[in-house]
Amino acid sequence: MVRSPFAKVVVIGLLALAFVLPLSFVQSVVSERQVRRDEAVKEMSQSWGAPQTLTGPYVAVPFRVTWETAEGKVATRLETLTILPEALEITGTLVPEVRRRGLFAAVLYGLDVSVKGRFPKFSGNGVRVPDDAILWERATLVLGLSDTRGIREKFALVWGGAPVDFAPSPFSELVDAGVHVNLPGLANSESRDRGTEFSFQVHLSGSETLHFVPVARETAVSLSSTWPHPSFQGAFLPETRSISEAGFSASWRVSHFGRNYPQEWRSDELTGASVRASLEASGFGLRFYRPADDYQQTTRALKYGLLFVALTFLTFFLFELFSGLRLHPLQYLLVGSALALFYLLLVSLSEHRGFPQAYGISALAVVVVTSGYSAAILEKRLRAVSVAGLLSALYGYLFVLLRLETYALLMGALALFALLSLAMYLTRRVDWYAVAAPDSPARRDVPPRIPQGV
Repeated sequence: MVRSPFAKVVVIGLLALAFVLPLSFVQSVVSERQVRRDEAVKEMSQSWGAPQTLTGPYVAVPFRVTWETAEGKVATRLETLTILPEALEITGTLVPEVRRRGLFAAVLYGLDVSVKGRFPKFSGNGVRVPDDAILWERATLVLGLSDTRGIREKFALVWGGAPVDFAPSPFSELVDAGVHVNLPGLANSESRDRGTEFSFQVHLSGSETLHFVPVARETAVSLSSTWPHPSFQGAFLPETRSISEAGFSASWRVSHFGRNYPQEWRSDELTGASVRASLEASGFGLRFYRPADDYQQTTRALKYGLLFVALTFLTFFLFELFSGLRLHPLQYLLVGSALALFYLLLVSLSEHRGFPQAYGISALAVVVVTSGYSAAILEKRLRAVSVAGLLSALYGYLFVLLRLETYALLMGALALFALLSLAMYLTRRVDWYAVAAPDSPARRDVPPRIPQGV
């Protein structure tokens, strides 16, 4: 069994599988650092502004519902009529900024946004509410904002040509946070009989993501920024977009046909909880993507960890096979430990030096240590140089794979096929029976066909 290649392959395979545990330990360290990074980003967001979602504006107005009880008395309760705008046009400029807390960084932004739109005439609405039952003097215009701490200064709504300051609290069950404006002017029937235009401008602070909810019959959003890596997400993608190293610009145009809620509804027919889910599902926007996220890159590299160990062990086994060397399993374990330690070095150094530089330092350290150790146990410098060349090629190729997001799977599959083909080529003339039992009487007449000079 000691001299059997099959037994040695089994032992080497078990040794390689044993490195699943230390690689999993490194993965847990990466996950723990990601959690700490997310906590630091959350703390910075709480001070600056959380991810922002703009919902609205829309008009909410109470109305009376009366009915006769079983005792013959007349009962009254208040419900809410919600009216969405006819048209909405949003234009914004995003100014991103990367801020750090300790070792961790977050993408924060300032948004200068201009909003204008139009409400249809409020009389003769299509939700079957008698006009005399509606309390028009208590109508409010609501703008939902996911984090009102991002509002740095007061701003005003221009309603029908007259400015009115926004006040905190949305007074609406459709959104958890936001601002509102009282619209007592709608008590005048003449103002309700014509469409009303509105506009406002506001500066918002936020972090990581920005989303909009298309509440109008036709919603148009145009954004521009100096951030070169936007990740568009949500229910709708931009109609047009332009992305370069200098930044991006994108435009959305969303019709009310693409969402699952009407332009007007009563709260006794559609509850706020049911409509809120549809509002959230129709949102769209972008995330400030950071393509060089160190922890994501390390996690992707870890997926190749066991493969690197197996290929290195295979190389040492081939040296044993072709040169007559006998390596102890402990020597395999030491080499595998150096390969596993590469990922711990990578994640720790990347927090201080950046991923590319950390990768180069970690790979160089492992190649130097492993090739130096190989020179001693493989008894020839040429063999150690071969090990150094193999590891350098593997780490170099892995770095290319980590950068090629689109073609990473294809390039990885081609590399594995090439390595398998090379192993098959090198061992094509090996007589495994002769290697397994070279002194056996049954095989004494068959010389082992093992390539010489390796």
